[in-house]
Amino acid sequence: MTQYRVLLSHLATLHATSIAWERAESFSIGERYREMLFELMLSSENDWFITSIKAIVYLAAQHEQLQHEKYQHFIANKLYEKLLKTETLVQPTERMCNVFCHRDASNFNIFFAKHDAERCCLVDFGLSTYSTPAHDIHFMLYMNSTQTTRQLLYQEFIKWYFDALQAKFAELGIPATELSWQEFQADCKRASLVALIISCLCLPIHLLPSKLMATVRSQQAQKFDYWLNVDRRELLDMAMAQDPAYKAKIMALIKELMEQLLASEAQES
Repeated sequence: MTQYRVLLSHLATLHATSIAWERAESFSIGERYREMLFELMLSSENDWFITSIKAIVYLAAQHEQLQHEKYQHFIANKLYEKLLKTETLVQPTERMCNVFCHRDASNFNIFFAKHDAERCCLVDFGLSTYSTPAHDIHFMLYMNSTQTTRQLLYQEFIKWYFDALQAKFAELGIPATELSWQEFQADCKRASLVALIISCLCLPIHLLPSKLMATVRSQQAQKFDYWLNVDRRELLDMAMAQDPAYKAKIMALIKELMEQLLASEAQES
């Protein structure tokens, strides 16, 4: 729990200071650095993204708990197109404040101080974007926690972040009204679906069994590149056959995503 709080506080500092910088110089980070802060991960021109979408569809189609007609119809006819539009969900908005987002705060890019639990460092800003703060914190939560942890502690997590953000606002002379609790809660609802989609794109690769990863990288390097950027089915089948725990984690994510997408579609109709 302490590490989550430290990370959320660090993200709050990053976000608040980006607003303070914009206010001090009367400019928009998104406009000034438009050519640098473009969406890379979720672009339809990114082969990795397209391959990841196809992998989600493949996993969903064979999920034992998603064989009901309503799921299979959605998977066969709507899932791919829904996922392809994810990029539109992370664009800057005029509804509330936008901030500089790290957008890759997975465990690979987080380093905690050895002798100080209150200190950590975020590295690798290669996927940074300009968007609402909820996208950044939800990416961190979904990439670094289980569904059970989120269900138990989600409200505590977002309240901790919001309080840390408001404290940093006060310190930097930013009005508390820059982002209200009501605005933030509404944005969290939108961002949670995007973060779940991104975790389903990334975690089937990030969580691959270590022995399998070592083998394919050393003995099948070219094939591994093919699996990453063209067709991932063979790799996923091998991983799930070798490691039931891996299969359970990935399939739990896929089921969570399908339930959220269907719930969202029901609300829209």
